[in-house]
Amino acid sequence: MEKKSKNQAIRNECVQVIVRCRPQSNKEIAGAYKQVVEVYPNRGAIEIFNPNETTRENKKLFTYDAVYNSEATQQAIYDEVV
Repeated sequence: MEKKSKNQAIRNECVQVIVRCRPQSNKEIAGAYKQVVEVYPNRGAIEIFNPNETTRENKKLFTYDAVYNSEATQQAIYDEVV
């Protein structure tokens, strides 16, 4: 089955949850805020870290139908999903 028709079949059956993580804002960069999200597009997952902890042992993993990093454009996501 082609990728588009497979995606269409899935869309007809259920709601998809798609996440795109945004880049840090200028204010966040200037304030030296830590990056707390790790994006794994190939796995459809993101990990959230506590910025106040020195290790990443207490991370939380969330999985979605699709995950995009901050470099993904709106058009690229639309073309793949719709």
